[in-house]
Amino acid sequence: QAKLFEIEKENKSVLQELRASENQSYHLQNESENLRQSCADLVAQLWSLHASKLQLKFAIQEEEQKYLKLLSEYDKYHKKMLAHKEMTSQLENRTPIMMQLEEKILMVKDLKAKKEQLTTDFMNLEGNTIKQVQREITDLEAKLSEIKAAINEKSVQLKEEHEHHIHLKKE
Repeated sequence: QAKLFEIEKENKSVLQELRASENQSYHLQNESENLRQSCADLVAQLWSLHASKLQLKFAIQEEEQKYLKLLSEYDKYHKKMLAHKEMTSQLENRTPIMMQLEEKILMVKDLKAKKEQLTTDFMNLEGNTIKQVQREITDLEAKLSEIKAAINEKSVQLKEEHEHHIHLKKE
């Protein structure tokens, strides 16, 4: 009976070990199933993230194309506005008032240049302007003396004619 008791004891301990192994196997199977389910969920999330990434990539490309198109249109508009502004500016510069203003500005510049030249010539006694004025004075004096001589000559002729007239009247 002691053997039987020992065998029953061994049998119970083997059964307990077997149950513990079964429990452990059951828990491992559950854990393995949970891990498989977690992996499947992670794979599904990965595919979902990949799909989202592709959608975002396409959306970004579309937005970049829209941006480039808008930028191109803006550049065209900007060039058009600059051309319009330039044309308007040219038209404004061609109005009679603006043309008169430009003429006056050029005349003022010329007069300032002449004034500057005259100022420097006045300071310099051997300047071109002073020499020119002196020549003009000399020429005018020569013409004046010629005119005086001609006047004197004509006066003498007139007196002679007058005397001749008087003489003819007396006869």
